[in-house]
Order: sequence, then C-alpha cells, then structure tokens
Amino acid sequence: MQQAEEDQLSTFFANRGVDIDAHRAVFETIRAASVMVAVMEERALRPLGLTHAGYRLLCELWIKGPLELRDLAAFMIVSRPSIVGTVDTLEGNGLVERTRSTLDRRLVSIVLTPAGLQLVERADVAWHDCQVEVTSALSTTEKRRLAALGRSVTQRALLLRDSTPPS
Repeated sequence: MQQAEEDQLSTFFANRGVDIDAHRAVFETIRAASVMVAVMEERALRPLGLTHAGYRLLCELWIKGPLELRDLAAFMIVSRPSIVGTVDTLEGNGLVERTRSTLDRRLVSIVLTPAGLQLVERADVAWHDCQVEVTSALSTTEKRRLAALGRSVTQRALLLRDSTPPS
C-alpha cells in the first residue's frame, strides 16, 4: 500500500476511534494470506487440476487416513454441506471415494484413492516450492517469528469463537 493511502486510511479510521494498529495487523494478515493462497494455487495447484480447498482436503486424508465428512468440514472450517461439493469434485476425478460404515450406514468416510495419493504427493512438492519462494525474502528467524505470530492470533481467534455464544 502506498504511504499516501496508508495516511488516508489512518486519518479516516482514527477519526472513528479505531485502533489503527489492530486494524492494520488484521487487514495485512488477511491480505497477505489471500494473496499467497491465490498466487500459490495458480502456480502450484491449478497446473495439477486442483484448487486450494481440494489440496487441503487431500492433504488431510493423506496425513490422517479416511475421515468422515463432519471431520473434514471441521478441519476446513466449513459446514458439512459445504464440504460435499469439494468431495464430489475430487470423487468425480477419481481422487477420493466414499465408503459407508459397516456399523452405522449413516456414516460415510472419505478415502484417498491411489490416484489421489499420487496427485497429493506431487502437489505437496509444488506447494512447498512455492512456500520457499514466497518466504525467500525472510530470514529463518523472521519466518519463525511470523509463524509464531500467526499461531498466537489464530489461538486468540479460536478462543473468541469458542467462548462467544452464537447469535
């Protein structure tokens, strides 16, 4: 952001009683995350036919093994119905399969197929290469500090979510 724009925003929000430092910290964090995901998805995932949501879901199955839809939805921080579209797309591409529980037919687990495993391994290499590129301007100490700050803000946000009754 240009200095003149920052000054204009600071003046605008300061006149409204806004904590400009809190505003900037959240705004820049969201902006950085959005830009990084968009650029990394375009460079690392789209050439492999994946979206960021699809990649995250495949990674979760790769790391943890078969999971129920509700567990995938909780990981992705979306509703259970919202995860169905991503699963449908991945299933249509032969990357995951739905399996019904033998104990409770209402429960459906999502399983990574051999093609899904092969693709997520390739995607992970491409994603990591982009992570290295995106953070190449930072020292190791700065990368670790950025990660620690991200964890702190995330923990606080989750605490607020869990302690605030739904409206």
